[in-house]
Amino acid sequence: MTILEELNKILENMQIPVETGYFDDQAPDEYSVLTPMSDDFSLFADDLPQQDVKNVRISIFTKNNIATLLVS
Repeated sequence: MTILEELNKILENMQIPVETGYFDDQAPDEYSVLTPMSDDFSLFADDLPQQDVKNVRISIFTKNNIATLLVS
């Protein structure tokens, strides 16, 4: 399961509408947008990639406020 799939499932379980990239329908009063930021193999051992590091920006929009988180 990818990080986007996991985050989608978590936000849907919290009953927060979620989109990846941008919200293309009429936006509700509260929703979240997941934006993939980077995907790289920054952890190496013996000249071989050991772990795939992914970064995702989570933007949570409400009618009165905007919050942004960066998740790795």
